[in-house]
This record gives sequence, structure tokens and C-alpha cells, in this order.
Amino acid sequence: MTGVIHQAIADVEALGLSTHTPQGKRALIEAVERRLRETQNTVADGRADAATHAASADTTAAGYGGISPAGAGGLPGMGAMPGGGMPGMGGGMPGGLGSLSPASALSGLTGMASGLSALGKSDTEGWRDASDRGRGFGKAQVERIAEKEVQFDRKAFPGGEKAYIGYINQMLDAQGVTDPAARKRWMTGYLTATYRESSYNPLAINLSDSNAHGRPASDSMPWNSSRGGAQTIPATFAAYHQAGTSRNIYDPVANLCASRNYVMARYGVAADGSNLSKVAQFNPNVSGHGY
Repeated sequence: MTGVIHQAIADVEALGLSTHTPQGKRALIEAVERRLRETQNTVADGRADAATHAASADTTAAGYGGISPAGAGGLPGMGAMPGGGMPGMGGGMPGGLGSLSPASALSGLTGMASGLSALGKSDTEGWRDASDRGRGFGKAQVERIAEKEVQFDRKAFPGGEKAYIGYINQMLDAQGVTDPAARKRWMTGYLTATYRESSYNPLAINLSDSNAHGRPASDSMPWNSSRGGAQTIPATFAAYHQAGTSRNIYDPVANLCASRNYVMARYGVAADGSNLSKVAQFNPNVSGHGY
């Protein structure tokens, strides 16, 4: 962390600013956040690489390596990062940032996301522009269907982690994600989420949460219940249905595609998955919850 602070201070000084001035303090906060994000992405990519090699014997589709089980405990050694932040960085922008020396800056640079928002910094992690398609990040390909067109056919779709490695690869193929780093991020995120949501069960249905109501569907279950490996509700599945996929909410690939389209639209997740970790249920390093 001290190295990150030193790099950020060097960035500010290169601009001819002093970290003792209001402008310099503001620039330092932005520089630290940028350096932390770069560090976090580097670590995440490295862990994804290691996990891919570890599970290569179990790969099932498109020649892409499997990722180790995410589970509720997440990947070892990373520690909790609530809300996308670094451990111990708390909340709230302090009124005075002091001298912001490397030793004291960490305690003063808390609540970066909210602080930068208050300073008018725009979000740089949302949707990418159309040129990203040429870099292999794919894009949302929503073909909205009427909710009454959703099908509830509980076919014997294979379940388990190995099956979901294949389904996730098929989802990424269907949505045009070819960049290897992007695929690793989405693979890690969706193995984490589908384990937490359904224990890799394509036929999972939640009959106990607030969505479990409405008239019986053709599967004899309440219409609005969350279904499938990614636990989508019929309204979300219909609104974010992927062009060219099944209209069966239990179909694993169609279920995953609708979920990814929703996550990108609802949470501003980039098509390359670079900020997917901000959605807790997809982040193996924090405790998950519904999305």
C-alpha cells in the first residue's frame, strides 16, 4: 500500500501540484484510486490465470480452462473488499486530509468512491463504446420478449461445476466475448454467482424469497419465482432475453445470457467484466447477496 501511495504522490507531483493544496489533495485521491484499481485488476487477473491452470484437466468447452470452485468462502489470500474498496478503508471523506505523507495518507483517503462522486468525477467503469466489439468484449444483444412467452420446461439439464464451465463458455460465445482476459473475469464471476445462487443447479427455484408469488406457471411453481442457475425471475428473463437463445428460463445458456445482459444494464458492468467485482454476488472475495 505504501508503494501505491508513493506512486500516486509521484503522479501528482508530475503535474506540478503539491499534495498540501486543495487541488493537489483532490488529484492525489484520484491518483490513489486509479493505482488501487490497477493493482486490484492485476491481482484478479493473476488469480484467474492460476485458477485456470489448476483446473485445466477439467476443461469442457472451447479449450478454455476451468476455474476453481468459488464457493461462499471465495479465493484464498485476498481478504474482504466490501463495496469494491480495499480492507480497512472505511467510509466518509475527511474534512481535512492533513499533510498526506505516505505514512498518514492511507488513514485519510477513506470513502474514495463517494468522495470522488462528490467532486464530480465521472464513472470510468461503465459501458464501453462500440469499438470494444473489435477488441473481443462482446456486447448486450437483448431481444425482449413478452413475459407470457417465457417457457418453464424443466428438462434434465446437467448440473455441477463442470457443466457450468461449459454453459458459461457457451454464454460468452453467444455474446461475442472472445478476449481471453474478459472471458476469465466473466468465468470467475459467474462460477461464483451460480454456486451461490443455485449450487450449479439449472433447475433450482426459490420458493421462499419475496419473488415467490403469483399464479402457478406451467411448472406448477409461483410465476414470479427466481429460477435456474443464475436465479432470474420471468420478468427479468423476458426483458433481457438474449437474441438467438431459448425462451425456456431453465435453459442454462439462455438463463446466463439474460443474467449477463441484466447485470451490464442494471449495474453498469463493463462488457469486458473489468468492474464485475463491484456486484458482490459475483465477487469471490466478499460475502455475496442477491443481485
